[in-house]
Amino acid sequence: MCWSTILVSLSEVCLLSWSLLYIYKTADCKLPWSHQSNVSAGSSAAEYYVHNVLRLSPDLNSFGNIGGDILLATVITWVIVAVCLSAGIRKTGRLCYAIAPLILVATVVLFIQGCLLWDSRVSAALSPDWVHLTVPQTWLAASVYVYHSLNLGRGGLTTIGSFNKEHTNLIRDVGLLCLVHFAWGITLWLTFVCFTLGNGLQLEPYAGPWLLFVSVAKGLAALPHGVPFALLTYSLVFISGLSTLAGNILMVISSVLAIFPRLQSQRSAVTATTCLGIFLLGIPLTSQIGLHLYWLLIHYAVSWVPVLHGLCVVLVVALCYGHVQFVADLGYSSGIYLKEWVARHLIVVYSSLLPILLLVLLASTLHIASHFPTRQSTYPDWGVALGWLLTALPLFVLLFSGAAYKLLYFLKKHSFRKSLMLLVKPDEMWIHNTFRTGSRVSEKTTMTHPVIIAACKEYDNNNLSSYIDRNLQHGDREQDSFDL
Repeated sequence: MCWSTILVSLSEVCLLSWSLLYIYKTADCKLPWSHQSNVSAGSSAAEYYVHNVLRLSPDLNSFGNIGGDILLATVITWVIVAVCLSAGIRKTGRLCYAIAPLILVATVVLFIQGCLLWDSRVSAALSPDWVHLTVPQTWLAASVYVYHSLNLGRGGLTTIGSFNKEHTNLIRDVGLLCLVHFAWGITLWLTFVCFTLGNGLQLEPYAGPWLLFVSVAKGLAALPHGVPFALLTYSLVFISGLSTLAGNILMVISSVLAIFPRLQSQRSAVTATTCLGIFLLGIPLTSQIGLHLYWLLIHYAVSWVPVLHGLCVVLVVALCYGHVQFVADLGYSSGIYLKEWVARHLIVVYSSLLPILLLVLLASTLHIASHFPTRQSTYPDWGVALGWLLTALPLFVLLFSGAAYKLLYFLKKHSFRKSLMLLVKPDEMWIHNTFRTGSRVSEKTTMTHPVIIAACKEYDNNNLSSYIDRNLQHGDREQDSFDL
């Protein structure tokens, strides 16, 4: 998971560095892409993005030169991330209290401006076509989008959530997160449609950087006073993307500290080293083939690998840790009394519906990854092979080598059958080590202090309510429970 998260972070840094360049260019009180010479008004934004910002090479075979301005923007981005993470999660959390209102204000201002451009073309574009709901590809595409939009399967949300208090209403927080994210996404999408169609432009079938730095840039250039709205738009992209990048890097750092607990006292040095190492890996993305490499990473590292991680986590929770224990832990940590029928429905979701859905998504994303689309140019065979090697080879090599190492370790003391059974059970040695090392950590987290629910043979699916009641009474609770 760490390797795929690093690849995702490299693609995130590309968007942030390009956004930072647009902020800098727009700070001169003009939109440079609206003043391109020898091009039509419709393609000036594309001309500026491809030739002035990226200086894009025709294909992967032409490496070109390192872009000095993109490299500087990348350095600034990594310095900001390193400073925020070195300051500690608590200080960074206080900073988020100031940043979140700014993001809200910027979104509202852009949405209001978009609504002022609403016309009949916008209304026609937003008219639903219910026939698409009968097409399975529509639901698959929507499910894949929601999965990646929420950054699931990458470990960032899990790592940030591990800094919560022991008794945190996780069910409430997850519900609010999904609701706010849905409302924010719909608002930004409506704003984009209004900026495009409301200014007499056409919706283009593109996504990713082209949508942000070409399609949106065209709409901003068509506004009477586009400079402040351009600053708001790309500042919003930079700030919101920075939080996602920080969560991904925090997951990598936490994994390193968990593997090497002696480095807990050197957290700042580990943070700086991690950021420096990923920055060096991303230097080729600042060259003239940067956009080609970006699409290579997006198509392989971001498409199917996080879905596989999510499927593995769900299967491990259901088959190894135990879905009954997981539901009991969920109710105990949230301080909520889960009625028996609620717990049973959650168990059905975690043990059957969710694995099936993730398996379908994995098959869909693997099918898409096996048919590499032509973006800006034709990719050579070695480029496609590089994309598969960057994602699949480290994933399976580390997975199977780690499993083989643990199996050989167990075979020294047990039989082959007993070793296989131990291989799929929670490691009590890891639990002991996390408790021992967690006492020396300055920032206590639920990652280093997990809630351990002792398994008992007398509790099974037939008396689930007794099991949940017993675990809800475990330890001193900081808040009163209530019925769900």
